[in-house]
Amino acid sequence: METFKYYCNYCQKEYVPKRRGIQKFCSNSCRSRSHQIKKKTSNYLAKTKSELKEKEQQQNQYQPKVNLPDITNTVIGVTIVELIKNALASFQNKTVTKADIQRLENIVKNNSQRYFLVKNQNMRYYGKFPYFDIETQTVVHI
Repeated sequence: METFKYYCNYCQKEYVPKRRGIQKFCSNSCRSRSHQIKKKTSNYLAKTKSELKEKEQQQNQYQPKVNLPDITNTVIGVTIVELIKNALASFQNKTVTKADIQRLENIVKNNSQRYFLVKNQNMRYYGKFPYFDIETQTVVHI
């Protein structure tokens, strides 16, 4: 009588089956270990798939929605704040802009004067006013 040999689905060893056509493992330990590994991987895959679905749902749930009333409210709010700031801030505390600097440069370039009166300094005790000399870039009292 000829014996058929099978290969175990878990350990890949050659064995003679007791129940030909039905038996896939060489022993009960290989059968149970194969089932445990299969169960672990299927649980892991199920968890990763469910986690991915949850992440996608969270991303879709928290996408910001922009609508016209929100934009207009923001613009109105910012405008009101800027108007109040400009109304309450004193002239000395306002920030200098690029346009202010360019305007000052144009005044200096177009004006042929060498000396400019410095208005935020007091005159000396003997009556001389402070002037800024453009060529030497110093303050002189004339």
